[in-house]
Amino acid sequence: MTLASKTSKPRFALALLLNVVLLILFIPTALLLGEASQTVITEIRLPRISTAIVAGIALALAGVMSQAIFVNPIIEPSLLGLNSSAALGALIGVILGFAQVGAPSMIPFAMVGALVCALVVLRLSERRSAIILILNGIAITALTTALLGGAIGLLDRDDIRSFSFWSFGSLALADWNAALTIAIALIISIPFLFLVRNGLDLISLGESSARHIGVDLKRLRALSFTSIAILVAATVSTIGSIAFLGLASAHIARVLVGPRISRVIPIASLVAANILLLADTFARRAFFPQEVPIGFVIAIIAAPILIWAIREQRIWRESV
Repeated sequence: MTLASKTSKPRFALALLLNVVLLILFIPTALLLGEASQTVITEIRLPRISTAIVAGIALALAGVMSQAIFVNPIIEPSLLGLNSSAALGALIGVILGFAQVGAPSMIPFAMVGALVCALVVLRLSERRSAIILILNGIAITALTTALLGGAIGLLDRDDIRSFSFWSFGSLALADWNAALTIAIALIISIPFLFLVRNGLDLISLGESSARHIGVDLKRLRALSFTSIAILVAATVSTIGSIAFLGLASAHIARVLVGPRISRVIPIASLVAANILLLADTFARRAFFPQEVPIGFVIAIIAAPILIWAIREQRIWRESV
């Protein structure tokens, strides 16, 4: 055991304790801020808070896995086309009349959109470097975003206008079904994460070194991409597209506990749950009775972290 690993254990324990304490403080604040009748608390705020927590965990896992699989500190699912593809799939379901905005009926359409994106990006990038895969993801993002904007702009329907607001990210329609949907996605994805966790640490040494050690990069990418797609589809179909939360929480976690995947994942999950819960409380109460799309609030928080991450990439290169 190295000195670095010994000294990082207290940091991990402290970071874990700090985030748990913050979550314990944020939950009653979100529950009781504003009108706090029993009906409002039990039927509206409890499911909304539960959805925020599980969605934050799901987006953190997707962000951590995205950065690890591409060995790139500024990658996250929204840059790989998964968010916009899931949203496009959900919009197609609404246009065809098979789904309603924020309802469980959107889930299969969002899932198909995200999985098709994952398959296309993987196919286009087969036997090529991670940077080619990233560029293909960015191209898919541009295409699907343009299709989304065109469809929303051309179709004059109430449900499409509602989709436009919701697609920026909102927990206004969150209920127990939304929380359950994302929780199921987490349960499905955890086995994938368990299978790839060692490979994600080894790939940080470089693709050539990982291959030499015996890492099957094709299998690693396929399992990781499948897990990321499931997590993104579940969150997009329930609370809309929230970009950069996975990126921000992953970088905060690395600052706190270093780069090892087994330590980054729990800390990033708690950080993202705290950020999303705090951002939703602000979005709900800051301009009451109007509600700000939570995606805007997250973007304001995450943008400075992204700029800092680009400037300070040495965090990614710390020794495990």
